[in-house]
Amino acid sequence: RPYSVNKVLQHINYVHSEQNDKVALFVIDGMAYWQYLMLKNELEAKNIYTEDKVSFAWVPSITKLSRQALFRGDMPKGSYVQNPQNESKLWFDYWEKHHVPSTQVWYEHNGSIDRPEQYRRFGYVTTSLDGHMHGCRDLKDLHDLTVNRLVEIVPEIMKLYDAGYTIYITADHGNVYSHAWRTLNAQEKTMLYTNESRGG
Repeated sequence: RPYSVNKVLQHINYVHSEQNDKVALFVIDGMAYWQYLMLKNELEAKNIYTEDKVSFAWVPSITKLSRQALFRGDMPKGSYVQNPQNESKLWFDYWEKHHVPSTQVWYEHNGSIDRPEQYRRFGYVTTSLDGHMHGCRDLKDLHDLTVNRLVEIVPEIMKLYDAGYTIYITADHGNVYSHAWRTLNAQEKTMLYTNESRGG
């Protein structure tokens, strides 16, 4: 297993060195472990069984750093601007350096997976769980929202599975429901904004 998110691509490249291996990296933004267990149950109901391993997020585990490390395949850079276009570029650049033709690489952000059989390296990010996590009222609310989102997420995983991919499902960071013990001061709010995070 890769020790941390910045080693995931190195791990995939090492394990799947055969020319015709089809590998997908399926990233669920902000997924907590209990939400993963719900996803695992849904997949097992469709006779897809997972092999569970643990990798560490990048600390601080904000999207700009942790997901960047995941798609860069290296330590993140503070100057990086977080957006789907830059993420896609990191994904394509990594595989180009490892001699996978760009015609066999694809990246999708929150879209529907279409014709996955024509690629060998498929990167996919869904931010639906993270978006709901930031806006939910409590854990019960988040649980119900997770059930609804899995209805959308599982079919996308199935498309990759049916196309013959080995699928690595991961989060860039998790979430822990908590209550604030004080308000953030102006400097802390500025830091969070600068680092493009809504997390308290």
